[in-house]
Amino acid sequence: MPRTPASPVGERLRTARMSRELSLGDVAGQIGVSAATLSRIENGKQSLDLPLFLDLARVLAVRPVAMLEDGDGPARIEELIEELAALPAAERSRVFAEANERSRGRRTATASLPTRVDGLLQSLNAVRTELLDVRAALRRQR
Repeated sequence: MPRTPASPVGERLRTARMSRELSLGDVAGQIGVSAATLSRIENGKQSLDLPLFLDLARVLAVRPVAMLEDGDGPARIEELIEELAALPAAERSRVFAEANERSRGRRTATASLPTRVDGLLQSLNAVRTELLDVRAALRRQR
């Protein structure tokens, strides 16, 4: 049976995962999804939400903006920025908290409050840096 073409982001995720010699199970376990879900994402059969996208980028040690460049172009980057910006402040906070929670896995429940706050601040700073990079890339393309 021929393989279904992956989305550009899915293909980049697969390439990053394989270049680090990680199995679907290795990565899936770190982000709290099944290997089947990750496979569907890599093959373009399942969409990818922002918190999961950020978790994948962190686990694979790639810059999120690098996963969106080229094939997806600035339209997809802008779409993600607009999606995040359109969320009410409370919802944005929930998305960031969820991304941070996923990135910490089950260890979060046992972490001390200062550690959790530091982790959240680091996640927010990483997202801020990525958004600034994306904005700069969009300006360069205009």
